[in-house]
Amino acid sequence: MTLFLHFLMRLHALLASNYAQKRTNRSIQDIAEDSNLKMRSLLINRHYLHILIIVLFLISACHAPEVPTYALKLADASPLKEFVMETSMVPSSENECNFESFNDSPLNTTPIASQSEAFKISGWLIDSTLKSVPSKAFIVLENDKNNRYWRSPLKINIPRADVVQTFGDTESLKYSGFNIWLDARELPTGKYHAAILYLSEGIVKKCNSSHFVVIEH
Repeated sequence: MTLFLHFLMRLHALLASNYAQKRTNRSIQDIAEDSNLKMRSLLINRHYLHILIIVLFLISACHAPEVPTYALKLADASPLKEFVMETSMVPSSENECNFESFNDSPLNTTPIASQSEAFKISGWLIDSTLKSVPSKAFIVLENDKNNRYWRSPLKINIPRADVVQTFGDTESLKYSGFNIWLDARELPTGKYHAAILYLSEGIVKKCNSSHFVVIEH
């Protein structure tokens, strides 16, 4: 048994010596060819690695989550401040205002907004008595349960050719549209009725609507 192990060790040493001798005897040309092959392989691998990095970057860019517009607009949104509703205000004539969309979606159902986000309301307002656009107006949200009110100044300055056409082609009604981003962080959760207050010849008028907004956490 000892002799057999000694024989295997001698055989292993002989084979290793022959392999080393063969590697020593390899021609310079063979070594150069191997070196060139390794260099080309390295360059090809680098090339494909760069391509892979670019592809992965493009895929990640395409699938990057988009930040919602209402989240971006929160810093620029108009704050809603609580106020005491005046009892001397006068209801406006019918069809003097309209709330058309919420976050650019038609107001077919009661929209839901988060306290931590801004929300956008769009529509139009006119003063039918003066055949003009009110210079001072507020959008108002009235809590559905406790009669508390919040308001924010409303700029009415968007061209509305359809309103002009509907109300007799009066050019003074051209800029009767509005888009307003509202900051809901001051609002308690609940359901709110939307309306507009505006000043007409020194009188505060209220244009009601049939729309509500639900504020949630």
